[in-house]
Amino acid sequence: MKTATSRISTLIRGGPRPAAGRSVNDQIYAQRVEKKAYELYEKRGCRHGCDWQDWFEAERIVEQEMISGQ
Repeated sequence: MKTATSRISTLIRGGPRPAAGRSVNDQIYAQRVEKKAYELYEKRGCRHGCDWQDWFEAERIVEQEMISGQ
């Protein structure tokens, strides 16, 4: 069974590695969002079924971090 993160990674990147043609910044952003989404998944006790919620929340958090310079 795939984890929420691996499913999202496959959907967003088209595979387990960053897609060719993506800029380095896009790859870094996707990696940061993926990591944060997995952290949120773990924080919820690894409960399945909220992968999109975790992903969108992770995007919001990472974007806020980038704006604030973290």
